[in-house]
Amino acid sequence: MTRSPAMLGVALFLQLMPQVLLAPWAGVLADRYDKRLVLAASHVASAALKLMVAALTLASALTVPVLMGLLVVVGCANALQQAAAKTIVSALVEEDDLVTAISLNSVIFNLAGFVGPALAGIAIAYGGIAAGFGAAAVAALLFLFTLRALPSAPAHTAA
Repeated sequence: MTRSPAMLGVALFLQLMPQVLLAPWAGVLADRYDKRLVLAASHVASAALKLMVAALTLASALTVPVLMGLLVVVGCANALQQAAAKTIVSALVEEDDLVTAISLNSVIFNLAGFVGPALAGIAIAYGGIAAGFGAAAVAALLFLFTLRALPSAPAHTAA
């Protein structure tokens, strides 16, 4: 929006700093509550924020200060998401399968980090910025179906 490298740095700082500051409390929430619930709440919040950016973009109402504020909220949602996502694997599989499950989770995470932006680029190329954010919101909501398929009771509790 500003074409300023400095503002891009500020935007990244505003998105990542809440994750650093909230990580200890997000970890406590992920430990004390059902990780699926924490993941669901964070993905719903993330989808809502992405839909908000898409709507504001379509309405030509997205301003730099609004975007910066939304990035802070996205950072808060990401802090919750990361705390639960990093620990859910060990809560879902037996100890004998833990190394394989963590490896598979890492591969999927890295693959998503590659495929997601590529798909967003296609959505932006064919539908514009709002379409890219809309597609990202849909992807966040589709994750909820994955969560429903996970067992509600953990296989064991990691120490």
